[in-house]
Amino acid sequence: MLRIRPDQLRALDEPTSEFLARTEQHLREVWTEECDELGQTGVREHVLGAFADARAHGLTSEFDVVRFIDLSMAFGRDFPGQAWCVSLFERTRSEGSAALDVDALWRAAEAELDRRDEDREGP
Repeated sequence: MLRIRPDQLRALDEPTSEFLARTEQHLREVWTEECDELGQTGVREHVLGAFADARAHGLTSEFDVVRFIDLSMAFGRDFPGQAWCVSLFERTRSEGSAALDVDALWRAAEAELDRRDEDREGP
């Protein structure tokens, strides 16, 4: 039988230095102005915090975690509590799902951005 030690489990919840470097580079390319405002330390702190949030929602694939981090850049780290997506997080909990459906979350985010654009343009 395979046994995983507690220290090995903790290691799975910590991003590797390679992941951090790739993600920070991605954010600097996509979110240039926001990253300039945050500075190098702020970007690292954002990535670490959003990574922990993503893992807390059951996300394990790098692709999904990075999309979650992108959403946190677009909507703020508190976005899981925002009205446009809170039902997705609640559904994940109520269904006992192991992980959040990031594809559904991404579609909801696109719809929210479209709605905000329409509100800005007015009647």
